[in-house]
Amino acid sequence: MSQLGADLSDTELWKEYFADNCIITTNYVETSDGTKLIIVNSKPPEPIEGAKNIVLISGWFSQPISWIGTLRLVSKYCNLVYIESREKKSSFPSSKKVDFGLERMATDLREIEQYLGFNIKDAILTGSSMGASIILQYLISNGKERIEENPFMSVLVGPNPKIDAPRLITPIFLRLPVFMFGLVLKYASWHILKFRIDEKADPDQAAKYNNSLANAVPWKVKASSKAVMKFNLWEELPKINSDVVLVGAKMDKLHGAEVVAEIGRKIPNAKYYEFYNNREVHSGAYGEFLIKLATNNAPELTSFD
Repeated sequence: MSQLGADLSDTELWKEYFADNCIITTNYVETSDGTKLIIVNSKPPEPIEGAKNIVLISGWFSQPISWIGTLRLVSKYCNLVYIESREKKSSFPSSKKVDFGLERMATDLREIEQYLGFNIKDAILTGSSMGASIILQYLISNGKERIEENPFMSVLVGPNPKIDAPRLITPIFLRLPVFMFGLVLKYASWHILKFRIDEKADPDQAAKYNNSLANAVPWKVKASSKAVMKFNLWEELPKINSDVVLVGAKMDKLHGAEVVAEIGRKIPNAKYYEFYNNREVHSGAYGEFLIKLATNNAPELTSFD
């Protein structure tokens, strides 16, 4: 791994995450600020006729192993694109001073969409946590003026319109030099497990976040944290003019159901679907849900009216 990123372009590194016999290609896409981001494109040997393409953006520092259940099922039946956003170790920023803000990451999504070359109206965008927030920013940027750039549907798992970090200690951490960010990551792991996740009720979610933080690159953590602490999308949500399904998990304390409900009330015509816990949302059960949406066999969705 270089100081800037780790090359994950070898398709052999990705085969375990996707269905057997699907065709996998990996590409680094150079964005307009020179940052290179990896996308993994998979095509099933026998796709369901008429199924929408599915584009998945994982959460903040999330690892692909967290999504293996979803990826393996969806890639068996649908064209699937997995995108790693710029804060992850796979990215190659043009310098350590590039923008890690949400608007920049939404621009990345738009540029990757242009690179892929398919009609976005035939695609479902789905993301979790920060990945879902990137999609929110993308939809807000489209507004009413760029309706033609909206996807067929966006399916968002626990999006965060604003990051609510500990107010007292966060500014102190962000002033620390990069070489001390190992301590920051240990504190973040402790804080999440202590206050935001019930480790006994959902040990898989706890392990997933520990793994994500253990694999994060310290300087990217600091740069990304500084940038994302600034965004606030709450007042912008009514600008979204696209079909959105918000996904919650009954037992997920990190992405509270009340926050998801408040988001849903601000997005016109948003719908809701609930799983039991975070593990289900990263499993084959979520993959099955996406396949149903992609083939116009959606289960019953709840409105926020």
